[in-house]
Amino acid sequence: MLVAAPYFVVDMFEMKDAQELSTRDESGKSSAQILVALEGCGVVEAAGAEPVTMAKGDAVVIPASVETFTVRPQWTLEFLKAHVPGAAQPEPETRM
Repeated sequence: MLVAAPYFVVDMFEMKDAQELSTRDESGKSSAQILVALEGCGVVEAAGAEPVTMAKGDAVVIPASVETFTVRPQWTLEFLKAHVPGAAQPEPETRM
């Protein structure tokens, strides 16, 4: 996890192998997922939808109604995943 705040959570992934992800968090609540590719490329797959290729700089939005989806890197893929937390999160610590 990179940052967690009351209104959003951002996780960073570095993948070399396919991984199935969920739109549900530990609380059981679903949220749309926003994936943003930082390096490399890969394919996002979900049942009933066409695969979407994602490369550096691309963003893919997974609706909350999609329970699970798979990210398949082509070689390696580094991306951010942002979503709304299902459980209350504290304000993030900042340095100002």
